[in-house]
Amino acid sequence: MLCVGISLAIVHEDRVKWRNVIIRTLKLGVAAGALSAITYTFMPRSPIYFGAIHCITLNTLLTMFFIRVPRVALLGFICIQLYTIMVGRFPLEVPTNRPTVDVIPWFHNLGYCLLGLWLHSVGAHKIAVVELIPGKPIHLEDTVFTFFGRHSLTVYLAHMIPVLLILAIFVYSQ
Repeated sequence: MLCVGISLAIVHEDRVKWRNVIIRTLKLGVAAGALSAITYTFMPRSPIYFGAIHCITLNTLLTMFFIRVPRVALLGFICIQLYTIMVGRFPLEVPTNRPTVDVIPWFHNLGYCLLGLWLHSVGAHKIAVVELIPGKPIHLEDTVFTFFGRHSLTVYLAHMIPVLLILAIFVYSQ
C-alpha cells in the first residue's frame, strides 16, 4: 500500500490527472469484480469479497483527497496508526469473520497509502542506490523491481490464476 501512495504521487506530481484516476479505478474495479465473481463461482464457501485489489481500488480513491497535502497525509497516517493501536478495528472496516481466501482491511492500509504520499514529498522515490551490506551497493534504477512496479496489476492477476486453481482444488477435495 505504501507503493500505491508513492505511485499516485508520482503520476500526479505536476497536476491531478483525473482521466488517469478514472481509468485506473475502472481497471482495478473490473479486476476486483472479476476476481470476486470467479471466486464466488468456483469457491462459494470462501469467495474473495474484499481482497487486495478491492482495497487498492478504494484506497486509490481515498488517497486522492490528500494528493496535494502530503503533510496532512502524514498526519492522517499517524492518526490511523494510533487509532488502530489504541482502539482496534475501525467501525466501517470490512468484516473479517466471513470465510474467504483473501481479505484486506482497508482503513489500516489507507494509512500506508498516505505515508507513501508523504515519502514521495521528501524524495524517497528518488533513492537510486541502497547499501545494506557495506561495500555492496544495490542499484534500484532499471531493476526487476522497476519492471514489476510498472506492470503490477498484470503480475498480480497472473499470479492469482494458479493460486486460485490450487485453492479451488483444495476446497473441492474436502
